[in-house]
Amino acid sequence: MGYIKDKKILLSLCMIVKDEESHLRSCIESVKDLVDEVIVVDTGSKDNTVKIAQEFGAKVYHYKWNDDFSSARNESLKYAVGDWILVLDADERIDEKNKIKIKDLIKGKGNLAYYLNFKSRMNTGCMGDYVYNAHPRLFQNRRGIFYQGRIHEEIISSVKIAGGTISLSDVEVEHFGYEEHLYKQKNKAKRNIKILMKELNNDPDNGMIYFYLGESYSLLHQWRKAVEYYKKGAKKENIPDMNRALLYQNFGTALLHLKRYDEAIKSEAKAVEFNPYITTPHIVSAQAGFESKNYDKTIWELNGYLEKINQKNIKKNNYIIFHEPNLPFVYTLLGKAYLNTNNFHDAEKCFLKVISENEASDGIFYLLYKTALGKNNLEGAEEYIKKAININKNCAGYYVELGSILGNQKRFSEAEGIFKNALNIDSRNKEAVKGLGLVYFNKNEYKKAISEFEKIKENNVEILELLAESYSNIGQVNDAQKIIESLLKSGIRKQNYYYFLGRISEISGEKEKANEFYGQAAYWEDGSSELYFMTGNKLLNAGLFDDAIYAYNKSIRLTPQVKEPRMNLALTYIKKEDFQKAIETYSGLLKVDPLDKKVKRNLAALYGKIGDIRKSEKYLLESKE
Repeated sequence: MGYIKDKKILLSLCMIVKDEESHLRSCIESVKDLVDEVIVVDTGSKDNTVKIAQEFGAKVYHYKWNDDFSSARNESLKYAVGDWILVLDADERIDEKNKIKIKDLIKGKGNLAYYLNFKSRMNTGCMGDYVYNAHPRLFQNRRGIFYQGRIHEEIISSVKIAGGTISLSDVEVEHFGYEEHLYKQKNKAKRNIKILMKELNNDPDNGMIYFYLGESYSLLHQWRKAVEYYKKGAKKENIPDMNRALLYQNFGTALLHLKRYDEAIKSEAKAVEFNPYITTPHIVSAQAGFESKNYDKTIWELNGYLEKINQKNIKKNNYIIFHEPNLPFVYTLLGKAYLNTNNFHDAEKCFLKVISENEASDGIFYLLYKTALGKNNLEGAEEYIKKAININKNCAGYYVELGSILGNQKRFSEAEGIFKNALNIDSRNKEAVKGLGLVYFNKNEYKKAISEFEKIKENNVEILELLAESYSNIGQVNDAQKIIESLLKSGIRKQNYYYFLGRISEISGEKEKANEFYGQAAYWEDGSSELYFMTGNKLLNAGLFDDAIYAYNKSIRLTPQVKEPRMNLALTYIKKEDFQKAIETYSGLLKVDPLDKKVKRNLAALYGKIGDIRKSEKYLLESKE
């Protein structure tokens, strides 16, 4: 073992272990040149833990486990002969830089103990790869300093009674034990709950026990139980503010998992009240806001989080867990919130930040693709979705998106190949089938389009409409008619159905029936300007002038700057020999385009018909200028 020579200060490593063969070697290896002795108290290992400890020359003692961590810890302390004691668990490591810091600390005077900062691997996927907390694990070897508490044992009380202080340090210890799969493997949560319940029977008013029970149930993902104990703990007055902040933070996280979003946000706000330096509540509130579609809340919280972690002079409290920023997660969530509020510029900036953090996943490129689409940047969208495909070539959805972009640009041959790639991956992908069908439809290959649309027509109004039009375009008007009539019978009413049925009836030679359908399209309440215009044309050709006039007027009201409906309306009045109305309509056209010579020639002719030679000559002259 190492020896701190300058003042002959001895350092003892004290550990309690059970079945730690996978970790113990690395732990002792990391500090063997720092400490002067290793004390290992084994509480019933059945693996090679004891053998590994003995290989390092450790003093190994056996202790019967009694569901009391303090008891076992104190057992290890009584064998230590060093001036100072370092307490580690088997799943903790100290690197060279931090060992030097420990050597410097124990040379100092005036402090009985120091907080060490534990960097715990969490593997949470969202809150960061690590969390930080601090525990007093380096202290002088004095009789009056000992552990208390069956679980979450601490020396704080005994140091205080001894009249000493526990000081901050910048020593960092890496901790692996809270990785989720290891936690489940060791069944620590269930063990802790058993011990905590014993503590609760002895001390039912101790708020910290409720807090730790909430933590244990959270680790088991038993969120309702966790909420139950956090809620009880929040009512207790004997929890320090620093721990109360953590309680509300974790309470909010459990509520988030239960989809009780408003309550989660309120709980996280409470956490910040008790500790304004804590950061995780901002992330939890942001997630709750996002899930409840309150995107402004998400944006507010995450910008607050980023501002807080960038404050270099912030003083971290030793009792509070601080999450190391997981910037890819934060910027992804922030970008999604911006995307959902159509702030495509800031969304793109966030997603590009994720890539700058070496997180260039296919999912990020897909989000950038959506952002580019929002900005109507089809070239950029195509580039991003192709990058997503390069990373994940087995996602049919990405090919569908690329095919849609190509189709929108009328690059139908390219789109056809892309949609076929999607179907090679997932032959039942309805969006890929639809995309391929639309390609054929736009290439006027209607039989191929029908073959695709027939596969996905069930309960799909859009596809049934396309199918009907495809049948109509190859002359199978009866099949087209059956589809539209079935849609009408199902209760779906659309203006274009009546126009379509009119067109089919016209093709079939049923003029009277066709005119009936066109009339229904003309008098549709909330139709489109284009369809009113097209219907008006059909009715004009059928000699149904009043109905045509109604349709054209509907079209003009919807698109007053479009000239064609007014021109055809004037023509209808002329056919009715209502020349005055025709003149009024053409005059209205001149307000839209005062220089239209064709309109002026028509006005000249109309004024001539009604005998107003002066105005006829006026407009005839203007039409020639």
